[in-house]
Amino acid sequence: MNYVDLFLAVLVAVIVYLGFRKGLFISLLGLARVVAGVPLSLYVGEAYNQQIYDKFIREYLLNRITQSISESSQLSDISTSLKNLADSFSFLFSGKTDLTLINTLTPENAAVYITDNIVQPVATEIVKLVLIVLTFLIFYAITGIIISIAKKNRNKKREKNKEKKHHPVFTANSFLGGVFSLLKALVFILLLGAVSDFVIEIAPQENEFIKQLEGSAILDFVNNFNPIITTLNK
Repeated sequence: MNYVDLFLAVLVAVIVYLGFRKGLFISLLGLARVVAGVPLSLYVGEAYNQQIYDKFIREYLLNRITQSISESSQLSDISTSLKNLADSFSFLFSGKTDLTLINTLTPENAAVYITDNIVQPVATEIVKLVLIVLTFLIFYAITGIIISIAKKNRNKKREKNKEKKHHPVFTANSFLGGVFSLLKALVFILLLGAVSDFVIEIAPQENEFIKQLEGSAILDFVNNFNPIITTLNK
């Protein structure tokens, strides 16, 4: 057993202990924050980024671009620079930009064209990212309040039932919380095993940390049947 094995063993013990202390109900609420929060955040970002861009951002950007063009006497240079930029980052804008008319721009239509075909794809992606992060943080905060209230109620019940410390309901809740946390710890080790397998393949073998990963009995055992590695190697 090396340092990696020792770390993993302590980590699993801590996770199981905390799960036992929290109980199954609180542990499930904690998991629900992530399981529900991530898809909710992705949905909000995807569904509302365009609306927010159109309502609050487009007009501002259009005015700024119009002003920049009016102050420049070389519209052709601007068009060429934008086209070169879009070509360089085509992997990001593929299917989202229309550059077919960029060489025919005039001062009258340049600002609108640039705003809607060059700037908008970038701006909406930024808005989407911000929405995803904000939604997740808000959801996480709200569920955190709910979990805090649930913990207080649980603690009050425990105080009222001190004489029933070993009541089957409380015992089962704690036991199942420990089992559930053990499963979470095992999933984490599977993920860590898959990451370590990838790192070992690309990192210098003389690195001391890589040697520790390679010598880990736990990771070696897990990776023999790691479904994540099996899936990635297909």
